[in-house]
Amino acid sequence: MLLQDLRYAARSLSRSRGFTAVAVLTLALGVGANTAIFSVLQAIVLRDLPYHEPDRLAVMWTWNLQQNLPDGSSFLNFRDWKEQSQAFEQMSAYVRPEFTRATLTGGDSSARVNAGVVGPDFFETLGTAPLLGRTFVPGDFKAEATAAVVSYGLWQEQFAADPQAVGRTIQLDGRGVEIVGVMPPGFELPTADVQIWQPLFFGPGWVEENTRRSDGLIVLGRLSPGATMESARAEMNAIAARLRDQYPATNASFGVTTDPLIERVLGPTTERTLWLLFGSVAFVLLIACANVANLMLARVAVRQHEFSVRAALGAGRMRMVRQVLTENVAVSLLAGAVAVVMAWLAILALRAWATGVLPRAGTIELDAGVLAFALAAALGCGLLAGLPPALQIATARPASALREGGTRLVGGRSGRRLHQGLVVAEIALAVMLLCGSGLLILSFLRVQSADRGFDTQNVLLLQIDLPSTYNSPERVTAFFSDAMARIRGLPDVAAAGAISDFFIHRQPDYRIALEGQPPRRPTDPAPPLTEDNVVPGYFEAMQIPLLRGRLLEDRDLAPDAPEVVVIN
Repeated sequence: MLLQDLRYAARSLSRSRGFTAVAVLTLALGVGANTAIFSVLQAIVLRDLPYHEPDRLAVMWTWNLQQNLPDGSSFLNFRDWKEQSQAFEQMSAYVRPEFTRATLTGGDSSARVNAGVVGPDFFETLGTAPLLGRTFVPGDFKAEATAAVVSYGLWQEQFAADPQAVGRTIQLDGRGVEIVGVMPPGFELPTADVQIWQPLFFGPGWVEENTRRSDGLIVLGRLSPGATMESARAEMNAIAARLRDQYPATNASFGVTTDPLIERVLGPTTERTLWLLFGSVAFVLLIACANVANLMLARVAVRQHEFSVRAALGAGRMRMVRQVLTENVAVSLLAGAVAVVMAWLAILALRAWATGVLPRAGTIELDAGVLAFALAAALGCGLLAGLPPALQIATARPASALREGGTRLVGGRSGRRLHQGLVVAEIALAVMLLCGSGLLILSFLRVQSADRGFDTQNVLLLQIDLPSTYNSPERVTAFFSDAMARIRGLPDVAAAGAISDFFIHRQPDYRIALEGQPPRRPTDPAPPLTEDNVVPGYFEAMQIPLLRGRLLEDRDLAPDAPEVVVIN
């Protein structure tokens, strides 16, 4: 019986190719958009992190109580946390990512790579086995580390996915290191763009007592059996309080914050933003369903004589309802196939755009889960759009309709009400989307037209990462002074400068107190401050106007020059 309905639906739809094309395309646009956004939501939010029991992993930060800001931790504090904690069965640390970049040679080409410098038990804490080779063993953590673990992406790009890459020696910042392992795809820690991991040796410079103030480490922990994130937070706060009493000279203003690893990976707003985006495209799908339902109602009205005759010949109402629903399902399956192609193209574009913008963007793909969502969405929309015409047929009176030439089967007052209700719902959804989109576009245009404080016209931005041989401020200063002098000597260069960190929007580095103001209590608010080091010529290159005083000059770089700043 179902095959008979499908064959009849295929013949009926083939005779109405214009209707079929419009209905399929309308549903495909809605389903395709929802499928593409669902693929992003699944990869970034819904899919578990690629670690063993990721919900039991936590990140710990030193919390500056006076500035009310999180910061990195020192080795000595990390060591005390690890020794005194019972809530964590494993604890490790890694160097803050902004401090670790290296030059790699020895692959198919040289490259500047993002390195993760990690302490003992880092991979064991995460519980992720390597794809090839091994991770670090205790013998790797020495002064001159000669072992390295590479990411799946770097293994493919620089070593052409060669299994023999394990055991190969490469040059990292001029040092020979051996590749001992390759991590599986999707492994992204400390950051999504980390490409190579090196062992961290805690030498004498880490264990001097005055280094308790340092902030170079981020601590990672795995909860013990029976422990919860709340109990771990309480224990870590108690440990931080004991350290404040024990080391008042260095720890008086330090606490600790303990957060689930997923919050560190996703950031504070990513999940909420993606759910809002998914909700917005769901409204688009509802509008598509209302459109197709109206088309179906019109199509049933055109076929009213056909249904009248079939009813007079003995066809039951449920039989005709099933036939209408079968036609809708056929349309939805065709739309689902077109939607998958649309979603695949959209996913390729989204992955290219989102890499480096969204966490875990490299894992966005058209997998079985996304295909299942597309099929469910298409079938659900087909059934939903088919309900109004099916309801009309189920409540019609075929005998009276046949006497009147078939004009009453699906028409009449109830049919008009249903059609008008769909139109009202469609317009309401469209107005909501248009208002939200209009406000979003207006906000975007205002941001685009806002005064940035500098001029971007004819400005080139180059990123320079010096190798580890530039290990003193004097060498770094000499390099940039010489480089800027040479660049300014080029005939087409009007001005040149340099800045340590070209991120326009980022979290405050710390908070400040102004000289002459009364002392602040730890709970009082203070103005946040971000600080950058610049080479003289930066303000001129960016055409940032000077309101008062003077700009930085070369004489400010002299070793005996007084410290000066320029404020915004």
